[in-house]
Amino acid sequence: MKDIGSILLKYILANNYTQTSFAKKMNISLSTLNKYILNKRQIPLDNLIRFAIELNFSLDYALGIMTDESNKITKQEYDLIMQLRKIDPKDYKIVYESISNLLELLNKNETNQ
Repeated sequence: MKDIGSILLKYILANNYTQTSFAKKMNISLSTLNKYILNKRQIPLDNLIRFAIELNFSLDYALGIMTDESNKITKQEYDLIMQLRKIDPKDYKIVYESISNLLELLNKNETNQ
């Protein structure tokens, strides 16, 4: 299993948080966050999910399921997925096909340039 505490600290710093500001943002005590970072306390799943969303890191990577982060989705991709899930089921096929066609067109244009 990965050193989740080190991964958490790496992403806190990479997202320009201090430990204090991140603890405040996540509504947890600085002491609790420090225990997570030092792997002295297991991070509850609901907190780990919130941290991953806020800091944009892959749970698969943090948990050692994936060996690198090349397949992680970005915040923008996640937001698009959430928007797709809100679409009325009767409209979903039309929206999906439209997006697929647009992406295919964009990819063809990039290939031809």
